[in-house]
Amino acid sequence: MRAGRRTAGTGFGGLMRAEWTKLRSVPSNLWSLLAAMGLIVLFAVMISSGSPGTYAETPYVDRFRFAHQTLTGDGSIVTRVHEQHSDHPWAMAGVMIKQSATAGAPYAAVAITPGHGVRMQARFTTDIAGGAHRAPHWLKLIRAGATISGYESADGRTWRRIGAVSLPGLPPSAEIGLFATAPGGERTVPMRPALMKTGPAKATFDNISVTTPALRPPWRVDDVGREDSPEPPATALPPDDGGAFTLAGLSGDILGQTDDGSRVIAAVAGSVAGLVPLLALGVSFIASEYQHGLIRTTFTASPRRGQVLAAKAVVLGGVTFAATLVAVVAAFLASQPLLRRQGIGPPAYPDPSLTDPTVFRVLVGTAAFLSLMTVFALGLGAVLRRVAAAVPAAVAMALAPILVTPLSGSPWPQRLAPLAALSIQQVKETDDAFLLPWAGRPWTGPALLTAYVAATLAVGWLLMRRRDA
Repeated sequence: MRAGRRTAGTGFGGLMRAEWTKLRSVPSNLWSLLAAMGLIVLFAVMISSGSPGTYAETPYVDRFRFAHQTLTGDGSIVTRVHEQHSDHPWAMAGVMIKQSATAGAPYAAVAITPGHGVRMQARFTTDIAGGAHRAPHWLKLIRAGATISGYESADGRTWRRIGAVSLPGLPPSAEIGLFATAPGGERTVPMRPALMKTGPAKATFDNISVTTPALRPPWRVDDVGREDSPEPPATALPPDDGGAFTLAGLSGDILGQTDDGSRVIAAVAGSVAGLVPLLALGVSFIASEYQHGLIRTTFTASPRRGQVLAAKAVVLGGVTFAATLVAVVAAFLASQPLLRRQGIGPPAYPDPSLTDPTVFRVLVGTAAFLSLMTVFALGLGAVLRRVAAAVPAAVAMALAPILVTPLSGSPWPQRLAPLAALSIQQVKETDDAFLLPWAGRPWTGPALLTAYVAATLAVGWLLMRRRDA
């Protein structure tokens, strides 16, 4: 009896060899792997050869709605940002002094942001963090020659100095006022498909006060940096007696050119597209055996069904990881010279290296994400046992956040779905805080996906034990 049992059971190493033979001997399996690899490289080449985006065209992004008046000589502006309506962590609403109401003109500003508290920024290069506050909050700018000082307050009486900046060459007459902007495509890496919708800027100000030795000039409203903008709304600011004023209707940003991770992200931009054939591969690797009755032969040779499923998972995951790692490295190497030709290169965008820890994590992590998703599909195939049912289920569970998140306006669909493992692709905060789940925690998403894989395989194993082949 024992000898017969030993003959029937091939051992786990033998099971893995048998599953490897099945994987490589079915042409559709190989075509699925090649399709995934091809899509990863193709997307990287296409995106790297396309429009370089705003950063490659100008050294800054300067686009916002500006309600302003001319300040002659020294003076100040005070307001309370009463409300700010934006779900983007880098939306800004506050006070600004700017050389002129044209894009690229030197400026200094103090603003409230939903995700980064109070910030004092200037010249597209200076960023000074204030308190971790959100609206409602008081802000103040004071001009003394070429020196601009920024302040914040919780009550409008006790002020805290944030910092001071110098604007050499600032003319005696400059523009001073209120501004609002909410990043859309400007503070996003062009290579990343946005998973959340971005609304236009909207903020309400009250307790507005501008002091200047000269006579008070009229207020104007301009959309700075938006050449195709229609005429601004015919709204006049209230007098400086505490009345409220709302700026709304523009998406934009105020941002200097900086390394935003584009050169790394380009290599993995096709990971979602490459995922689809891998999901089909994962499902069919077990479900097709059920459909054609071949699973009986497998279980006859290896009665321990849990070991069969484990061998399939190890072989499928290992092969998928190796294949997709080759693809993302090839995509990385192919995309770099193309991006340099598009203007995304040194000094603003340093050449990334494969030995850099962040680059290594993104590339290897993307391959791990794709292999885990493939094994997740294997588990669904074991549960549903039909290719026609399991493939749509796997695709729906994997890609639903791309459709649901923009409709819901909440980040939780992408944070709690298997696609959360894309957090491993985080490179720079300015992009990843909004477009990827679990900002600042790149390993949280993969941990969640691992739990999904383990749960799916466990359910599949239980059903394999209880059901007939």
